[in-house]
Amino acid sequence: MKDYLTHIVVALAVIQLCNHIRSCIAHGESPDPGTTDYIKTSCNATMYPRLCCNVLKIHAGKIGMSAKVLSQTALDIALEFTKQTHITAKGYSETKALNPVVTSAMRDCVEELNVAVQMLQKSKVELGMVIKGSTSGLHVSNVQTWVSAALTNLNTCKDGFVDHNLNGTVEKITTRKTVKAAHLTSNALALINLCVSAKVTLP
Repeated sequence: MKDYLTHIVVALAVIQLCNHIRSCIAHGESPDPGTTDYIKTSCNATMYPRLCCNVLKIHAGKIGMSAKVLSQTALDIALEFTKQTHITAKGYSETKALNPVVTSAMRDCVEELNVAVQMLQKSKVELGMVIKGSTSGLHVSNVQTWVSAALTNLNTCKDGFVDHNLNGTVEKITTRKTVKAAHLTSNALALINLCVSAKVTLP
């Protein structure tokens, strides 16, 4: 049973590595120093500036000096990583190698992650309307509300393992990925709030 579980963990890790490599290849352009400085300065307003800078600087060519594109890119990254985390957790929840307590916690986590993905997807659509020129305060408010809700769902998933003192291999992997998803989402929300508070106009 342990060997079976180990194979699953390794397989999922390989999938994530391949996705990361493809992402690096797709965004291999050299960033402009000015844009990189702009991203770094903006990321200083987030809770996790190092993570913020690391994931955004490879998109510097697309971001330029636009606060709204910066926010949109940060949200896209948070959404994609949360999707990956949901896939990983769902795979674990469907295995028969876990004990009932872990399986129950994992399934609860999967539900929370699924809702988080939905919230971030809705936020992406709404933010896209703002990027395209909508000045409606309702769109901005919806984005902030839904991203905040997604962050709550991610933290609820993580807390489910902590509260039950579950620290096996799959729980640790899922918790680590969920925490990163939460950090990415928190950063995206901070950049969105920064953009709104500065009353940035569309480029």
